[in-house]
Amino acid sequence: MKYILFLIAILFSSQAVALNCERQPTCEELNYSKEDNPKCDKNGYILCPYDQSYKKCVQYSCESLGFTQSDKSDWCADIATCKGDKSYTLCQTPCLAWDYDTLSSLASSGKCKVVSMKNDITLSPNQGITLAANTTLDGNGHTLNTAETNLTLAEGSKLQNLNIHRQIATSEAVNFIFINGASTFEDVSILDENSNTDTVEHWRYLCQISGNTLTVRGNLKIEVKNDVRHPIFNGGQLVFENAKVELISPSNSSDVLTQQESIIAKNSEIHIKTLSQAINTSFPELINSQMIIEVDSNGTVFYKNENDKCGIKLGEGSTLDTKTSTLTATPMVEIILNGTTDKPATAIIQKESAGANLDVQNTSAELEYMGNTYHPTQIGQTTLSDVPTSPIWRAE
Repeated sequence: MKYILFLIAILFSSQAVALNCERQPTCEELNYSKEDNPKCDKNGYILCPYDQSYKKCVQYSCESLGFTQSDKSDWCADIATCKGDKSYTLCQTPCLAWDYDTLSSLASSGKCKVVSMKNDITLSPNQGITLAANTTLDGNGHTLNTAETNLTLAEGSKLQNLNIHRQIATSEAVNFIFINGASTFEDVSILDENSNTDTVEHWRYLCQISGNTLTVRGNLKIEVKNDVRHPIFNGGQLVFENAKVELISPSNSSDVLTQQESIIAKNSEIHIKTLSQAINTSFPELINSQMIIEVDSNGTVFYKNENDKCGIKLGEGSTLDTKTSTLTATPMVEIILNGTTDKPATAIIQKESAGANLDVQNTSAELEYMGNTYHPTQIGQTTLSDVPTSPIWRAE
């Protein structure tokens, strides 16, 4: 019996002991101890067969080893489970990005719901970032510095709390952000600069949405500091929800919003400032929103091909303020004044614009035109220039 117990002791020993058949090894030699192991499960000890006051841990406590039962799926790329209890887990690879390599790897892995930047990160000209489906890149207020790079967003991906500074020196056509599935911006700032002083003839799209939807929430500021053909948003569907947006473009040869299938703003404020055309798309719709457009004397608020109809639909509680901007260079612009009695639609137009029509769909609407305020007395259409003398409009 003693011989069998001796073999068992040897089996469980973590330290080799010289076999001496003439002397029984001690419990201490077999790595037993009288001390408690703080990392051992309460039922994880075996006792020394020669002296049961000595014990050895063979089953460690998951909690003492750092494992927890919390859900780590939002912030951890690789999760280990505790052998003793698989409900306890430990994060082996947190979704924290310190440099390009960690950012690129985690963003494209599909293992992270949220990739968090821990500091500013700079990309070389030949480097890009792809966000896998349903992945959020949280900048935590840090800056992503880029050059001739691409940023690609898959279905369900999101940029939030992120500053982007892009500096390009090429005269080639280099697009920047590709929306390859329904995506979101929330509290994002983008500064786009071109250090090439030559006139660039190629079209560049800062954000290419074609065929997909981009939803903007929170604060968004995009400023383009180069005189090139560089629309800020191109194609697709744009949705502004509870957003405060500032879009600034000095280009005199490109639109700010161009060729969208639709633009819808809900509970938002949108401020556009440009030297060229502000909107080249059909009838953005505002709901409880405000759009302020400042266009240089060489540009217009709306632009479409000669035979295409363009304009804007002002829903309940919405305002269009064009400051001193020219409405359009085409003869077919239309401003639809909808709204409700409690939340009327308002158009503020301070510059005479020939060929613009007002389509009144609710008589609570208000028009500020050339410094005077008017209210419609009936629904219907009126040429903007006819409002001061029209019998279906009354001046305050």
